[in-house]
Amino acid sequence: MSTPVANAADTRNAAAPPAKRRKRVRAAIVFALALMILVPFVSCVDQGQIPMSRWLKQQDAVARARVYCRPYMETGCGLEAEVTLVPDTNATDAAAVIDGALEKAMEDRHVTADYFSIELEWQYRSASLNHYGVSVYPRTTSDDKLTEPVRARRVELIGTAIGLAEGGAESVTIGSNSLDVKRGEVDAVPTDLLATTSFSDNAATVGLKDRFTLDGWEVQIESTADNQPLLDAIDRVTAIPPASGTEPRLTLDATNTYPGNELQPTIDVRGLPLGDEDTPALDHAAPILAAIDGTQGFTDVTLCTAAGAANGVSGYSCVFYDMHDGKVGRDSGYPREQAREIYDAAQQL
Repeated sequence: MSTPVANAADTRNAAAPPAKRRKRVRAAIVFALALMILVPFVSCVDQGQIPMSRWLKQQDAVARARVYCRPYMETGCGLEAEVTLVPDTNATDAAAVIDGALEKAMEDRHVTADYFSIELEWQYRSASLNHYGVSVYPRTTSDDKLTEPVRARRVELIGTAIGLAEGGAESVTIGSNSLDVKRGEVDAVPTDLLATTSFSDNAATVGLKDRFTLDGWEVQIESTADNQPLLDAIDRVTAIPPASGTEPRLTLDATNTYPGNELQPTIDVRGLPLGDEDTPALDHAAPILAAIDGTQGFTDVTLCTAAGAANGVSGYSCVFYDMHDGKVGRDSGYPREQAREIYDAAQQL
């Protein structure tokens, strides 16, 4: 019975020292892994990366564009575009870049990726603007991101962001259905808060978030265009000097919903100093509760210490109250003893 003759590669491997064989095995594994990683990215070039990149760079409003591919699901591929616009690009031109790129993704037969998404960033005066969250799926026939109402909303939200930039905002993040503005330090409650801005019916359900720091208080307001909270508590609460070494935050949230989708707007204060009973210190919590009492339009109040200050739930120790017709309910507080103590002290102020 004849013995099979080993091929040359087998002979070389058999003859090689063990250390060299291990190196060859490792090199083969590394090469295979690299190939697994690179193949999806290489294949994306043929799915629209080049024509989309070329189209974006031809737009007058575009300063730079990077289009790259990202593996999608197990075998798919998505195209993602990161675009920097020329400084001070207006709302119409910025929206036109998004609309045009989405149209090309839907209509160009060379764009065959599973999805295409685009993100814009640009400087407007001293503010940084960022628009994200717009995607289409070229292999479908849906054009819901390109309907006239959606296009109009896009222009309106970008225009609002530019107005905020002109008013001195530090940055504005724009989503398909959201605006988030950061203003930094302010001397007074801004007059152009998103929670007081008028929007068309087209943008009524867009989520709005406004953030600024006033007199040592970090303030955050969450609302929608058709559900705007009363803001009179902001001046009253921020007039109370923060305790030394603390960074308190006041949040008015008019978007909170509970089971059953019932809207229950809340006032939330965090970062208060710790008292003797693992809850906010009485002499700091009572003035804040007194300032909040009488505020219309809210259903819940929460007063909390700083994260990690005590062993409370999720790192916070808090007291909770219900509100009805603007009044804080003494007997609604929890934990009951501490909540009543803070409530009674607030009533004496």
